Amino acid sequence: MTNNASQVVKAIDEARRAVVGASIIPLATVSPQPIEWLWRPHFALGKLSVLAGHPGLGKSLVTMDMAAHVSTGRKWVDGSHCPKGSVVLVSGEDDPGDTLRPRLDAAGADVNKVYYLKAVCDMEGERGFTLADVPALTSMLGRLKDCRLIIIDPVSAYLAGTDSHNNAEVRALLAPLAQMAGDHRVSVICVSHLNKAQGEAIGRVTGSLAFVAAARSAYVVSRCKDDPKRRLMTPLKNNLGADLAGASYRIGETIMDGLGGVPFVTWDLDPVNISADEALAPTTGHESTVADAIEFLRDILRDGPVKVNEVKAEANAAGLSPRTIERAKAELPVIAQRFTEGNNGRGYWTWKLGEASKAATSKAANPAIQTGGLTEDGSTMRVPEDTGGVRPPTSGLADLPEKQGARETFRL
Repeated sequence: MTNNASQVVKAIDEARRAVVGASIIPLATVSPQPIEWLWRPHFALGKLSVLAGHPGLGKSLVTMDMAAHVSTGRKWVDGSHCPKGSVVLVSGEDDPGDTLRPRLDAAGADVNKVYYLKAVCDMEGERGFTLADVPALTSMLGRLKDCRLIIIDPVSAYLAGTDSHNNAEVRALLAPLAQMAGDHRVSVICVSHLNKAQGEAIGRVTGSLAFVAAARSAYVVSRCKDDPKRRLMTPLKNNLGADLAGASYRIGETIMDGLGGVPFVTWDLDPVNISADEALAPTTGHESTVADAIEFLRDILRDGPVKVNEVKAEANAAGLSPRTIERAKAELPVIAQRFTEGNNGRGYWTWKLGEASKAATSKAANPAIQTGGLTEDGSTMRVPEDTGGVRPPTSGLADLPEKQGARETFRL
């Protein structure tokens, strides 16, 4: 009798799930909508994204910096708009007390708007979160209506028994998460690791290719081959924005009372225009010399500022690799300057030659690139000596004044 009952229930369930038709809508009834950005053109609101890289390169620090920007509404390093809202951290590796909170403070976050997902609750009490618990996240977003960013770090810790190498299973697990992101206009960033395989960068993200396929944008963090202190964040794919628009950063350290040194990200001002494949490619040993690149830059910049994309196009035509140009730029007193157009944060970068004395004066006068000394509250601030980026405001530090039009210039 029991077996018969089970068979009846199974038959009813199969009949209920049987496909009997399809639902379609004419696109003429769909209103075109602009893409909303968390950080143009890298991470969009309402979409799933992936940030992958080997351990020790600062992926989690990047996400803490992003949380700081979103919680305060502070503009991104390139001057583009950052929507202000709440942030939810789903962290399986970092302790909220001795790691997450200090790093958020160092990055200048408004911790009143940053939340740590401790557990989910069911009829038996609290238990650990998995990606099968999207209904719990959806319920949370119903209460936290201003949430704009959810960080899942690492995504591999929350697979709910799913085989991470099975495309179908991973897609089925991520689909509700992507749907939730779209419904609530929240950007979901999944942090992942890289495997040791060779070949195209898109196959280097740990687990199934479905992780990258489900994401609308995916970025890889790698160490710069010519400057070990510099980290590159390069696009693996970007379905919504420029697929050669990357960024670079270095890791600074601030001394906090009772905590010692706490790391934070300091972004370089100059954009990175190489792909993840180029960033992860092994060195060939046949690159042009830096001396040639130095002479090239002196010649092309002799008459004044030139747009960066034009410089790099001419360099490519001259057979000079991007890495060699970057090394030559570091040795010359090249000044990068960004010009904005309109109020949407869009603009362009230029390079120009500058006297070393002027570059040194600019660096000493600008608190964004100090290399030592005391902060306003008397604590010590340490920033990598070769940084060309901007350190975030921290406790006791005055925010840098915003500028209209051309941003301040820095020696890079």
